[in-house]
Amino acid sequence: MSSVQRNQPCPCGSGKKYKKCCGASQGAHNPVGGSPRERTPFAGVPGSPVELSLPMALHGQNQYIVFEPLPGPIPVGGGEPGTYKVVFTLGRPGFPQRPEGKFTCEQNLEGDSHLYVRLKPETVEIMFSLRTPEGVFDFHGVPNRFGHLGKLWTEHAVAKDYHDAERIAWTALSPTLSWLSVHLDIPLFVEQVDVIDRHTGGQMMKVLLAYRTIGMSVAPVHAGTPEFQYYACLYRDALCTNSALYQFLCLYKILDAVFARRLQASRVGGSTDRPKPTNHLEIVPADENAFKPWMNAIFPTAARLAWSQMHFDSVCRPEARGKEFSAVSDAYLLPIRNRIAHALIGSGELGYSIDNASDLQRVFHWLPLLKCMVRRTLRNEFPNEFMPGWRDDGSFDTAQEEKQKAEWSSLFRKA
Repeated sequence: MSSVQRNQPCPCGSGKKYKKCCGASQGAHNPVGGSPRERTPFAGVPGSPVELSLPMALHGQNQYIVFEPLPGPIPVGGGEPGTYKVVFTLGRPGFPQRPEGKFTCEQNLEGDSHLYVRLKPETVEIMFSLRTPEGVFDFHGVPNRFGHLGKLWTEHAVAKDYHDAERIAWTALSPTLSWLSVHLDIPLFVEQVDVIDRHTGGQMMKVLLAYRTIGMSVAPVHAGTPEFQYYACLYRDALCTNSALYQFLCLYKILDAVFARRLQASRVGGSTDRPKPTNHLEIVPADENAFKPWMNAIFPTAARLAWSQMHFDSVCRPEARGKEFSAVSDAYLLPIRNRIAHALIGSGELGYSIDNASDLQRVFHWLPLLKCMVRRTLRNEFPNEFMPGWRDDGSFDTAQEEKQKAEWSSLFRKA
């Protein structure tokens, strides 16, 4: 927002001039930490949504928060019954509103979209009422400095806690965004959700964890089989999409294909060059002590985090702990996959919708564990192609390390 002129209205919506609001602290405040690419959010798996709770909103401070991996659990408040303000900050897909790896509350975000709403020079806000089974909600929308719709919010959501307030507001607003999107042929992407307790001032932000910048610790050459390449390209497709539903389908397809591959091998007697899966590793960890080495074994050193109790809670859902992958897939993942797939490619009426907050929450609930299950099964199924040299305790085989160094030396000489 540094391009905002000093005498223009502040993008935070306070009504003050930029120089007397967020611009007053510009340059006076140094963001916490260094380069955002060197920082990692404190919980969750990169690429998945995470909720951050603040004791109070950071009104007009124009500051970013950089969260580091911490060794112990961090309590995240859930709010209390009362009235909440829910703010949806829009963004253009591929053009994030904040620096990668840094987070700030909605008061410091301008928002952006492809929807131009300043149809008259004097337009400073649009308003509309949405009727739902839980009541009528008045939504306010403000344009950014270019006249594009930047934010939408409702101020009087009566709810049990932060999550209930988000659900109520999302269920009211999302169908309208879909209606506008299909008529106008534009994406309307919600980049961040802020839920503010109007009584205490406490605030919850829901954001998507950025991927870390990782050093190229493997040789950039393809030495895998065509079969493994199918799995690799589907995994990359899952990471590159902005759609949680499509990401779920891609990752589930990998997991399901590995299971089918094993079943086929068992029917024809197996193959002598394929190792038998290590079944005890295809069980969801039941506690934090088992979780840490389990995660270290499926992520290379550069991508590892300081796995904490919060990571364990966000990946290993209570209902899945101690269960085999196949049981988790059949009980929890397959029903979601079927609902999404049947809605998208099956015959009959649609049945799964991102406008339904409960449907979307189910996908977000299972995505982190699904991703880790995929990485574990690929390690078992393709040990010579996926993370070769890494032991099950997360350590690296020194002989394999020497071989990798030789590959790098050869590659550099050719370059």
